[in-house]
Amino acid sequence: MKRAVIFSGGAFEKPDWVALPKDAMILCADSGLRHARALGISPDWVLGDFDSSSEQPEGESVLRYPPEKDDTDTELAIKRALAMNCSHITLLGATGGRLDHMIGNIHLLFPCLQKGTYA
Repeated sequence: MKRAVIFSGGAFEKPDWVALPKDAMILCADSGLRHARALGISPDWVLGDFDSSSEQPEGESVLRYPPEKDDTDTELAIKRALAMNCSHITLLGATGGRLDHMIGNIHLLFPCLQKGTYA
């Protein structure tokens, strides 16, 4: 079972009862990097156009996209996790903040369902 945890850029506060899987691949979508860093987590992948991030990460594990892309940063992270055959995806910071982003992120669960991935 391959797991992924995706940090999105929405409002996020990790409750005490949430335990992140120790074997999970960690992906940060754009400003979701700040949530991972706040928890002391080093991501395996950081991706997005970095238009909303105060940090401009560099390195081999950074996938940078042009701002004029069709997919949202969270969608890119989900597609990456699906391409890596993750069977379980945990989304954090995907429902807090802007209503349009929250609705869009809920719609992103459908491709996971189609592939048989739990999200």
